[in-house]
Amino acid sequence: MKAVRLFFLVLSIAVLTGPGWALEFSADVIQIEGGREIRGKFYIKGNLARMEMDKSDGPLLTITRLDQDTVWFLNSEDKTFLEIRSASEDSVPENEEALAKIAVKKVLGRETLNGYICDKIEYVFHDPTQGRIVQWVAEKLNYPIKIHYQGPDGEMITEYRNIKEQDVPDILFEIPPGYKKLDPSGLPGWVRE
Repeated sequence: MKAVRLFFLVLSIAVLTGPGWALEFSADVIQIEGGREIRGKFYIKGNLARMEMDKSDGPLLTITRLDQDTVWFLNSEDKTFLEIRSASEDSVPENEEALAKIAVKKVLGRETLNGYICDKIEYVFHDPTQGRIVQWVAEKLNYPIKIHYQGPDGEMITEYRNIKEQDVPDILFEIPPGYKKLDPSGLPGWVRE
């Protein structure tokens, strides 16, 4: 569950960088992990996020609902989904003060990335197993458009490109009709520890 908890943490830090309730855009997303590059689409509306990734073993659709402390992993081939809830109430910091209890924040400077002026911010977690995160927070969006995570298990870079500041339909953040919920206990190894 460490990977899921990290995902919640990264997204919640992203939302904490600004007024997430006003945030709404779509973008192309590129993730680099372990030397492999994966491309897809990203949508965000306040504290709701959707990522559609084209992986070599099939498409991966992830819907994150911070309002429900939930991540849904959807399999479009067999119309199933796995629901992962945050490990505990304190796993997602709700404000800058709560974040300060788990990480040290340092502003590294300003850079322009993908046409946006960004503040480059580093978070080093007090728990060394959580590693560190560097974010390029676009001033106009008040949201990170590049995230570089480094930890004991390796590193991952996520970058949003071709950002379109536009309305995103609510339906994108719901499970489509006809999908069946999977029991995670029957899926050993599905979520990396």
